[in-house]
Amino acid sequence: MFKSLMKSRLQMMINQMFTNIKGKKKKSPILKVGIALLFVYVIACFFFMFGAFFYELVKPFHAAGLDWFYFTFAFLMALVLMIIGSIFATQSQIYDAKDNELLLSMPIPPRAILASRMVVLYALNLAFELLVLLPVFGVYFYGTSVETGSVIAGIVVIIFLPFLGLALSCVLGWFVNFIGSRTRNKSLMTMVLSLLFLGIYIYFYSQIGTYLKKLIANGSLLAGKVKGAAAPLYWIGNAVSEGDVPYLLLSIILILVLFGVIYMVISMSFIKMITTKKGFAKKKYVEVELKVAGVDSALYRKEMKHFLASPIYMLNSALGLIFILIGLVYLIMKKDTVLSYIEMIPMIKGMFGSLLVGALCAASTVNMITAPSISLEGKNLWLMQSLPINPSQVLKSKLSLHLSLTTPVMIIAAIVGTILFDLSILEIVLLFIAPVLMNVCCALLGLIVNLHFPKFDWESEAAVVKQSAAILISLAISMGMVMVPAMLYLLVLEDMLALDIYLLIITIVLAIASVTMYQYVMTKGCKIFKRL
Repeated sequence: MFKSLMKSRLQMMINQMFTNIKGKKKKSPILKVGIALLFVYVIACFFFMFGAFFYELVKPFHAAGLDWFYFTFAFLMALVLMIIGSIFATQSQIYDAKDNELLLSMPIPPRAILASRMVVLYALNLAFELLVLLPVFGVYFYGTSVETGSVIAGIVVIIFLPFLGLALSCVLGWFVNFIGSRTRNKSLMTMVLSLLFLGIYIYFYSQIGTYLKKLIANGSLLAGKVKGAAAPLYWIGNAVSEGDVPYLLLSIILILVLFGVIYMVISMSFIKMITTKKGFAKKKYVEVELKVAGVDSALYRKEMKHFLASPIYMLNSALGLIFILIGLVYLIMKKDTVLSYIEMIPMIKGMFGSLLVGALCAASTVNMITAPSISLEGKNLWLMQSLPINPSQVLKSKLSLHLSLTTPVMIIAAIVGTILFDLSILEIVLLFIAPVLMNVCCALLGLIVNLHFPKFDWESEAAVVKQSAAILISLAISMGMVMVPAMLYLLVLEDMLALDIYLLIITIVLAIASVTMYQYVMTKGCKIFKRL
C-alpha cells in the first residue's frame, strides 16, 4: 500500500510538470527544455549566492582552526532554508491536504498515508539542503585539503539533516494550521505569515555583507559561545571537519530521536488532527437593501474575491508590487543615502530618472496576474462558458483585475519619484506613462499566452501559479521585453541616442503593442475562449 501511495504522489508531481491542457496532452519537447533550463538557472543562482558567501568564510575560519564552526554555520543556514521552504508544504501535505478524508475512507492504514507524505517532504527538504551544502562543501574542499573522513561524514550529515528540518517543519506547520483553523480569514493569516518570511529573507539578504564582516572579525568569539552553550552544534560541525565518528553518531542519534518523537506524536493523533474542523459562528443576518450590479461589475468582483482568497495566487502573481512598495519605503526613509550615492556617480546622476523608469518597467514584468487566470477556472470553466454573457466580458474582467491592482502602485511610485528627485519634464512624463503601459502589455500578454496554454487538470492552484507553461512563457517574454531593449541600447544605440529619447520611443512601441494585443484578445481570443 505504501508503494502505491508513493507511486501516486510521484505520478501526480510528474503530471503537473509534463502535462499541459485537458486531455492530458503532453508538453512539447521545446517547453520541457525551457522548464529544465529555468530550473538549472535557479539552481545556479543559489549555488553562486551561497558559494560566494562561504568562499569568504572558509580561509579565515580554516586559518583560525574553526573548521567545525564553518560547517556548523552552514548546517544552520541549510536548516533555516529547509524550514522556510517547506513549512507551508508540510502544513498543506500533512494537516490540510485535500485528499485526507478520501484516503481515510479507503482501506489504507493512516500510518501509510502519513509515511508516504513524509517521504515526499523529506525529498523536498533534501533538495533545499543541497542548494546550500553542495556549494559549502565545494568551496571548502577547493580552499583546503580533502580528507576522506570529512567527505564520508559530510555525506552522512547530508542524508540525515533533512530529518531535523522535517521535524521542525512539522511543528511549525502544525502551528500554522492551528492558527489557521481558528482564524475566520485563513487566507489573510497565510498571506501575513508568508510576507513575514519574505520580509525576514529580504532583510537578511540586504544585510549579508555586514553579517559576513562580523563573522570574519568575531568568528573565534562566536565559536566559543556556541561550543559552550550548544554542544550538539559543536558535535555535528566537528564530526565533518575532523571526521570524528563518535560525534557523528551522537549527532545522528539526536536527530533521529527528535524526528522519531515528533513522528510518533503526529502518528498517534493523525486522524484527529486531519478530521477536526474548527467551526465559526455564522454572522447574524441583518436585513439590508440588496444592490443590483451589472455583469461587468459582478465578473470583476468574482475575480477580485478569488485573488484575495488565494495566498498562493497573490504572492506568486503580484510579487512585483511587493518589491515596488518595499523599494518606495526604502527611498522615502533613505532619501539622503540614495542621493549621496547618485552624487558619487556622475554618469548615473544625469540619467537617474530614466533608470528609475526602467526599474519600474522591470518590476512590472514579475506581475503575472492574468497569466494563470483562465487556468484557475479549472473544472468550473463550463459555468463561465454557459452563462449568457460575451466572452469578451470575461476576458475584460481578468484584464481589469490586473490593471486595477498594478496601475495605482505605478502611479504612487511615479508621484514619489517626482517629489523625491529632480527630474526633467520628459522623465516625469515617462515615469507616469511607460510603467503603466508595460503593465498593460504584461496583462494582455499573460491573457493571450494562457488562452493558448491553459491547464485545467491541476490538483492545486500552486501547480498553475508556479509550474504552468503560461506562467513560464509569459515571464520569459515579459522579461525579454525589458532585457532586449536594454541590451540593444547598451551595445548599439548608446552613442546615438539619449536614454530618455530612447525610452520615449520604447513607450510608443509599448502603446502600439498594447492596442494590437487588445484587439487580438477581443477578436481571436474570444473565439479561443469559447473552444476551451
